[in-house]
Amino acid sequence: MKGRDVIKKIASEAERRGGEWRFCREGAYHCIYMLDGMVIRVPRHKEVGENLVMDIFKDSQDVLGKGWWRK
Repeated sequence: MKGRDVIKKIASEAERRGGEWRFCREGAYHCIYMLDGMVIRVPRHKEVGENLVMDIFKDSQDVLGKGWWRK
């Protein structure tokens, strides 16, 4: 999955649920975002491996709900 698609998917779900998703800063190898006060790191690669995508989605499930990406 493309990195920008990961960001768009989390952003749209956060907006749908009334959460706050915002860009915070650039890290050395990642873009740092805040999801309702929770730090989410997304690597700056064109393609992000499926296992890493699932880890990012699982990190965000505390705010967006369990299994939100399957809907």
